[in-house]
Amino acid sequence: MNKGSFKTDFFIAFRYFKTRRKVGMASATSFITLIGVAIGTFAILVSMSVLNGFRDVIMERTRDMEPDMKIHIRSLTPDAQQELLTSLKEKFPEYAFIPVMDRKVIASGTRQKLIQVKGVHPDPFSDMVHLDDYLAYEKFLTDDIQQTTFPEIILGSGLAYQLGVMVGDTVTLLSPIDIENFSAPILKTIVKNTFDVDVFNYDEMLGFVHILDMQYFLDDPGWHEIYVRSGDPRAFDKIAVILPPSTSLIPWQEEHRELFAAMEIEKRGTFVVLNLIILLAGFNLVSSLIMLLLEKKWEIGILKSMGLHEKGAFRIYFLLSWITGGIGMMIGLLFSLPLLLWQQYQPFIKLPQDLYIIEYLPVRVLPVDVIVTLIVLIIIISLAGLFPARQSVKLKPLDSIKVKM
Repeated sequence: MNKGSFKTDFFIAFRYFKTRRKVGMASATSFITLIGVAIGTFAILVSMSVLNGFRDVIMERTRDMEPDMKIHIRSLTPDAQQELLTSLKEKFPEYAFIPVMDRKVIASGTRQKLIQVKGVHPDPFSDMVHLDDYLAYEKFLTDDIQQTTFPEIILGSGLAYQLGVMVGDTVTLLSPIDIENFSAPILKTIVKNTFDVDVFNYDEMLGFVHILDMQYFLDDPGWHEIYVRSGDPRAFDKIAVILPPSTSLIPWQEEHRELFAAMEIEKRGTFVVLNLIILLAGFNLVSSLIMLLLEKKWEIGILKSMGLHEKGAFRIYFLLSWITGGIGMMIGLLFSLPLLLWQQYQPFIKLPQDLYIIEYLPVRVLPVDVIVTLIVLIIIISLAGLFPARQSVKLKPLDSIKVKM
């Protein structure tokens, strides 16, 4: 491509863009196109960033309640479970391992409900997860049960409400699955605290008791799971190879894959739908360039008669489409990115606290979202400019001048 001819083509295209105010409907259509591209760019980046923000909030709260991995060990004998735990701690001293018991039981307060109860060692469990951040009061379960008069239980706030109990009230646990000789095991507990996480069904279904109280309740010296916290992306492969065949290792993402898959589908669907705004702007761009081509047919004919090559005519209209779409794209970027980054690092847009679990609108700008959005915009703008540019090549100089005369 000749550098000088490109500058000339760009100069002509830019003059056409500036003088569109004299071309009536073409000017209005061009303005609508520019605004449409700007709004589409703004809407896509804002929507993607807000969806990323909400996903991060849900993921963070889930990580605060879940370990990196769970080893299901119900099939092992209590002695084999202890040997496995000891072996894991010896081979991976940098990882954290804690045994957990898990059972669905009937909880009775002023009302009854089927709930999930986990038996844990309080202090190691508090170090592994971050449940303390969501407790109504400061303390989790008492680690030394010798210091407690009655077994303690921590309930989700929604669960406590459904059972009709408050901190200090008694909740009776009954395990129908462990019925023997027409008698089910029963454990009377005192509500020590409540927590409020606001994701999944933790608040409505989950309770925690001391693992020793759980073993006494179920008359079972064994464990059901071993929780693992590693922070090492290769930990899964390292641990999986040494586990007995009758056990299974489940990463936290696997337990919630349906939700995160649905969130990813929602994000992609939103991206596709919002790109329809850009696509509509592309059609407007095609129509405005065709109208301008008809209006400027005589001038194109004059330029061709003076030596303008067909490639030059093509570039003029292709560059004109890029000037219109590019300005719209830049307006959308300049309005959206500073606002989003401001909200991400210094949040100022608040959310209604009676409807949302967080105070400020969560935002996370990902470079990949910006890049993909720009690529799609480039493709649509380029395709929109091809048809008018190709039509300009077909104009015959003599016919175009005769039309004007």
